[in-house]
Amino acid sequence: MSALKLAFRISGVAGMYLITNGRPDHSTESVLEVVRKLNGDRGVHVNAVSFDCNDKQTNEFLKQLSAQNKGRFHRCIRAETTRRRRTEETIYALLQTNYRKRNDISPNRNRTENCYQKRRRRSRNN
Repeated sequence: MSALKLAFRISGVAGMYLITNGRPDHSTESVLEVVRKLNGDRGVHVNAVSFDCNDKQTNEFLKQLSAQNKGRFHRCIRAETTRRRRTEETIYALLQTNYRKRNDISPNRNRTENCYQKRRRRSRNN
């Protein structure tokens, strides 16, 4: 729970990933309640990844945590290498998407900057 509390202290966070291989240190109900209070109206997406965990209760808790916070749940089991590879690729793609959004890398932004630079050059030449 301390990792979740620490992550919610970061200002401007849009989403986070909880990667775990077991049950939380505290009761699942208390973790859900604390996250609900910390998230409040912020709308932070909490994604959960269950890594090599066969405990049904833990996986159900992680599903509930991610659903409650507009996130996704992924389950990765080592014995299933193709599923693990897909999960790793999904996590990588999600991280890349969030990185692009956070750094506002968009074609429209680049076009606007290019137009602004062209105007500055023209004004200097005149």
